[in-house]
Amino acid sequence: SDLLTPDEGNELSKVAVPPQLQGQTFDQLFCRLRENRETMILVAIERNTEVFVNPEKGFKLQQGDQAILICRERPEPSDLLI
Repeated sequence: SDLLTPDEGNELSKVAVPPQLQGQTFDQLFCRLRENRETMILVAIERNTEVFVNPEKGFKLQQGDQAILICRERPEPSDLLI
C-alpha cells in the first residue's frame, strides 16, 4: 500500500538515465544506488514501450532508457550519477 498511496512514503518514479551511464549494466547501477542512496531502489528499465523488471545479468543501459525506481522523493537524472 506504501507504493500505491500518493504523496506518502515511497513511490514508483521514472527518470531518464543520464548519457554518462550508457553501456553500464543494470546491476552496476542497482548496486551503486543501493550503496550510496539508501532511499532509492532501481527496479526496472523502460526502453521504448517495453519495461524490463529485474533484467538478466549483463543488461546494458542504452540511450533513451528510463529508470524506474522506488524512492521517497522525486529523483532527477543527476541523482543517478553518484
